[in-house]
Amino acid sequence: MRHASTIAAIIVAAAAVSAQAVTIGPDAFGYVVTDDVAFDDFWQDISASADGKHIGQNQQDTWARVQIGFDFNFYGTDYRYVNWTDNGLITFGLGNHNTQYSNVDLTAQSPNVDAPTIAVLWDDWVGYETGSGVYHLQTGTEGTRRFIIQWETLDGYVPGGGTASTVTFQATLYEETGEILLLYKDVDAEHLAYNFGIGATVGIRDTGGQKHEYGGNDCNLQWSYNEAVINDGLALEFRIIPEPVTMAGLVLGIGCLARYARKRRRA
Repeated sequence: MRHASTIAAIIVAAAAVSAQAVTIGPDAFGYVVTDDVAFDDFWQDISASADGKHIGQNQQDTWARVQIGFDFNFYGTDYRYVNWTDNGLITFGLGNHNTQYSNVDLTAQSPNVDAPTIAVLWDDWVGYETGSGVYHLQTGTEGTRRFIIQWETLDGYVPGGGTASTVTFQATLYEETGEILLLYKDVDAEHLAYNFGIGATVGIRDTGGQKHEYGGNDCNLQWSYNEAVINDGLALEFRIIPEPVTMAGLVLGIGCLARYARKRRRA
């Protein structure tokens, strides 16, 4: 009974700390996602200092692939190559690029390329502005490196011209922890089809990751699908919660949940 009361107290405390945050998951692999991350602590504009700009102005449904520079573990597999498109989509592995501009519900459907995927803000984007495009940068020291991809001043595609305003957003992959951080600087496209993620998918999935009822392995964690819930200054953090196997492990697992609800800074 003492153990039961202790566990209950920990759960209540964790819930109280995280009352203002939204945390979704875990999925079948153990990933959770939270929005209780301070955008201003992490945003780093790399458009001027980037290692490269592989998708530039007026390129549409275009992809790029580079070496990450470290092994990034995603759904239990280490990847050395990352692919991305101007449509806000990341995939991993050689031969796995996906230029599909029409987003899908990751919980119910596989993208055209069934590959390990991060939908950062998957929609039909194109860069019309000077300086628009997709940039990347590797930064940090061995063991704690980060790989950043930034979609800079992109427009929602409209036949005959761009939208009234552009969007800028970013994804960061962390070597040490395997965390994924998605940052949304400006997502007000001033267009009914593109505002605040209304026509976009945001989430992650593994190969065959749709739900079991759709023939998948349930390795998916979707934040939103065609919902206007992606606001300026939003930060989303995806990471794995350790599975508690003992009393000590349970306390550690619940402690991890509580930490999601606190504002944290990385060095």
